Amino acid sequence: MTYLIALDLLLIAATGTALWLERSAPRLKHLPMGTDLALHSAMKPPVQARAAPSPPSKRDPVTRLPARQAVIERFQILLNQARRHGTTFGVVLVGLDDFDHLSDQIGKDSGNRLLANLARRLVDVTREVETVGYMRGQDFAVLVPNPRGAKGLDALVSKLRAAIETPFPLPGVEQSVAPKVRFGKALYRQDGDDWTSILTAADHRLLASQFGPEAADQLNEHQAPTEIREPLATLGLSWPITQEAVKSRYKELAKRNHPDANGGNRAAEERLKTINLAYAAIRSVFEQCSKQAFAS
Repeated sequence: MTYLIALDLLLIAATGTALWLERSAPRLKHLPMGTDLALHSAMKPPVQARAAPSPPSKRDPVTRLPARQAVIERFQILLNQARRHGTTFGVVLVGLDDFDHLSDQIGKDSGNRLLANLARRLVDVTREVETVGYMRGQDFAVLVPNPRGAKGLDALVSKLRAAIETPFPLPGVEQSVAPKVRFGKALYRQDGDDWTSILTAADHRLLASQFGPEAADQLNEHQAPTEIREPLATLGLSWPITQEAVKSRYKELAKRNHPDANGGNRAAEERLKTINLAYAAIRSVFEQCSKQAFAS
C-alpha cells in the first residue's frame, strides 16, 4: 500500500515537470545549455558604449587662445549685456606686419613659438574681464568691457604695443625678434551695433594704420570697383568689405567646394576654380590700394 502511494506521487511529480517543460520550451530553446554558454559568450562581440562626439575645439592649437568662433560668441554676450544695461564695450584688432616673411626667415616652428609667446604677453597685460582671442593668420582681437571710451582703448593699445615690440628671444634664432605691429579700434554704439559693423570699423583703422587713410578710404567707398562687382557676387559678399571678411568667406567656400570633400566631383572642382579667380580679383584691389598708399 505504501509502495503504491509513493509510486502515485512520483507519477504526479513527473507529469507536472513535463507540463512545466512544455510551457517553458519557447523561452528555454533560446538559451545555450551547459558548456555551450561559455562558448556563446566568448563568440559574441563585446558591447561597446558609443563615444559621444567631441565638440569642436574653441581654442587655437598654437596660441592656446580662444579661436575666432569663441571670440564671436563672447562678443554676442557683451553685446547683449550692453543692450540690456546701457553699457558699452570696445574691440581692438592686433595685426602683425609682414609676419609671413618673418616666419619664412626664422622657420615655421620658430614662427609658431613667436605667436604663442606673443599670445601670453597679450594675456599678461590685459585684465581678466578682457578676452584675448586669435582670429587667424597674424591677427588677434581683444574684447574690452567698459573701456571708458576711446581714451581707455588708447591706454590699452599703448600697453599692448609695448608688450609686443619688446624683442622675443627664440630657441635656435640668433637674434631676438621684435615684430612690427598695428592696431584697429572700435566702440560699440559709436562705430556700430553688431559684429559686422564694429569689426569693419576696427579693420578699417587697422588698414589705415598700415597703408594710410587713403587706402582705407578707397576700400570703403559706397560703390565697389567695377572690376570686382562680379567676383564679390560670386563669393556672396557685399561692399564695403574688409580683408578679414574676404579671407574668411574664401576659406569657407574653398573648404566646402574642395573636390576631396565632394568625392572628386568635377562640378565641385569647377566651382572651386571660379571661387579662386574671384578671390584673386578682390585681393588684387587690396594690393593695388596698398601700392598707391605707399607711393603717396
